Amino acid sequence: MLQDVQAGFARVLVELERGNNQAAARLVIEIFVGGPGAWDALPEQTRRTLVHNAPTWLDTVHDPTYGTLDLDKLTGITVPVLLTEGAHGHPMDAMIVARLAAALPQASRHTFPGAGHIPHRTHPDEFAGVVLAFLDDVTSRRPPAGTGART
Repeated sequence: MLQDVQAGFARVLVELERGNNQAAARLVIEIFVGGPGAWDALPEQTRRTLVHNAPTWLDTVHDPTYGTLDLDKLTGITVPVLLTEGAHGHPMDAMIVARLAAALPQASRHTFPGAGHIPHRTHPDEFAGVVLAFLDDVTSRRPPAGTGART
């Protein structure tokens, strides 16, 4: 699977290096987000935004720290964290979320049935409901203000 992901990234990088931002954005969407045909299904404004922002991805992958994460440092995060994913996202998404959940001591995880890589775009009402429920739960566990307790 990692070889497939790396090959996909390499194809995207070739297009970005050529200055073909539209081809690069299309590849990202169709390889990593929604599968073949997903690009054409996006609203025109979304496609324009992705094409416009494509060069920033090239800058990101040229950063020497790109793709690195110190999971041991994450264990120091003691506040509640919500991790989300779509049930139909790229298989690497689930693996990454699982690793993060294992490293974060107070992680909650939610998988959106029927969603892919971007559930906040494809399932906005359900996504908002999950986030609001998470925040309600977190704030209900917080000590009342002025009690001297630290959160």
